[in-house]
Amino acid sequence: MGVFRYIALVFGLAFALLVPPFQSPDEPAHWKRAYALSEGQWIARQQEQRLGLELPRSLDAVIDSFQYLKNDYSAQLSMPRWQQCRAIPLASSERHFSDLANTGFYAPFGYLPQALGIAIGRFFGASALDLLYWARIFNVLSWLLLLESAFAGPHFLLRSLQVFCLFPAVLVLSASANPDVAVFGVFVLLFMRWTRNPDAPRTPPRRMLELLLFALICAQKIIVWPLVLLTRRRYGTALAGLLAIACWGWYSNGLFIPYDAYDPAVRDFQTLNPGVHPAAQAHWVLAHPVDFFWNTGRSLLESLPSTLAHLSVKFGWEKNYLPAWLMGILFGALGLATSTTEWGMRNGECGIFMRMRAALAIALYVAGFAFTMYLLWHPVGAATISNWQGRYFFMAVPLFLLLIENDKLSPFFKEKNAFYLKMALNGVLIFANVYMAFAIVMRYWD
Repeated sequence: MGVFRYIALVFGLAFALLVPPFQSPDEPAHWKRAYALSEGQWIARQQEQRLGLELPRSLDAVIDSFQYLKNDYSAQLSMPRWQQCRAIPLASSERHFSDLANTGFYAPFGYLPQALGIAIGRFFGASALDLLYWARIFNVLSWLLLLESAFAGPHFLLRSLQVFCLFPAVLVLSASANPDVAVFGVFVLLFMRWTRNPDAPRTPPRRMLELLLFALICAQKIIVWPLVLLTRRRYGTALAGLLAIACWGWYSNGLFIPYDAYDPAVRDFQTLNPGVHPAAQAHWVLAHPVDFFWNTGRSLLESLPSTLAHLSVKFGWEKNYLPAWLMGILFGALGLATSTTEWGMRNGECGIFMRMRAALAIALYVAGFAFTMYLLWHPVGAATISNWQGRYFFMAVPLFLLLIENDKLSPFFKEKNAFYLKMALNGVLIFANVYMAFAIVMRYWD
């Protein structure tokens, strides 16, 4: 898998350019939040039952120009129309209050790569639409730099994680303006460091850097906290993560405005659901824990096929998937890579006990996700938990691979056969991503 960086770079940049503007999940709101950060506006504010910031009018004008593509499978984008939208000037002095109902309360860390790209684009006088591509490209490049650092040394899951990170759905999302991209990159970096050699001494600067990175991703996405179970120095790291979660949660708690309390004139244009009341929902969960866990397990099983498709062959904001047979081939390749590890577990502590901690981390991750979704997106006491989108579970995959890692097929792939294995895996991944590029063009471009 020595060609990992080349496959990731070529297709990552290709998808950043091929996917039409704002056709990735929640990209309009994330892009506006990144733009605000590039100006030094770190967090949104409430104004007359709305959550947002003063931003250039051109940002919403460009977003509105591409809304017709969403959920209309017959709609396509022509090059003349794209060029017309690209001609809209930024005009940063012409501003209005722009809504950030579902992103304004997020921590800013995940937006830093995009904000840096946007700031550079603004320096060079880029148009409003061009700034989206600056954000996407810097996002995918920063993600690749994090993975390069994560994959720098030998690891028993190196091949498996490289295969997963080259899944078409992973590359498509990583080439979008989404804060989860940076969080996923840091998560993989810490995962590889904490499971590569648990007993190896760490210098104080490296230890502090790991603590800082872990605290930042915990504040950005609280469900990543269970990763702490994989490090030997769990207590200090766990405390750092909990403090980050508590501090940011306290700071941003008063910012979220549910649908029913949002300005009626604009709330139907926001990514909000009616009947949501986080405090009342939390009280309901505490009063009905058995019902909550039953609803979680049943909903997860019902959505499992869709979740697996999201993890591997999904693109766009709609239900756009590559064929099921290609998804099967991709998971087959991942299973083959996971069963042919080259650098085994070091000792018992890094074996069964780490697998047990990985299983617990997965359970906590899923429970944390379900609880968060329940609080922010579902009416009080809802019988079903929806929105099990695979992109939310990218960070659970390394934990799952650690749980099932084995060397059962390694004896069949020695010497020359090892070369054939690498070629076969690379071939599958290149073919799948070419197929993805073709599918994107056919779906979106006229």
